[in-house]
Amino acid sequence: MKKRNKKLTVALLALLGLVSAGGTFAYWQGQVVAPADVSETVSINIGTAKDVTTVLNVTETLAAEAKKLVPAGQVNNSVGGEVENVEQLTVNYEVTWTGDVAGAAANGTLSVTAEASNPLVQVEVGTFDSAMDLDGAAVTIPLTITMNEPANEAEYTAIAGSVITITVTFSLAV
Repeated sequence: MKKRNKKLTVALLALLGLVSAGGTFAYWQGQVVAPADVSETVSINIGTAKDVTTVLNVTETLAAEAKKLVPAGQVNNSVGGEVENVEQLTVNYEVTWTGDVAGAAANGTLSVTAEASNPLVQVEVGTFDSAMDLDGAAVTIPLTITMNEPANEAEYTAIAGSVITITVTFSLAV
């Protein structure tokens, strides 16, 4: 009888281990991150060669297209409903330099920094031609926004339903 109880206990512990391992990130499947609006192209004009800072509201951008940002590999594990799950958002900024800059050079070097409001959200500034001419052609700067998988429920709760923003600064050295 003791041998049977021992086998039953081992079997129950193994089953418990499988159930808890399978449900480790199960909270993600029944929950959604707030929808985010998707913006295709945004125009920025650097007037007098000073820094220009703008805030991209990812949540509003994706919501406008009935989409929401989810971590890589989670498109099929998230509740979608009327909203399409996407693993990344790409936004292109068209930057021009116009104006009257007395005594300044007619060309400069553009740099871009971008910072997300939440550490789970990653933003990558793509490759672009950094040389700019005063009153010259626009420079296209792509930003790719993705989200990392929350490590636990506390990280998930910190981003679920929150507004995701990206602060983007365009700087021109003349």
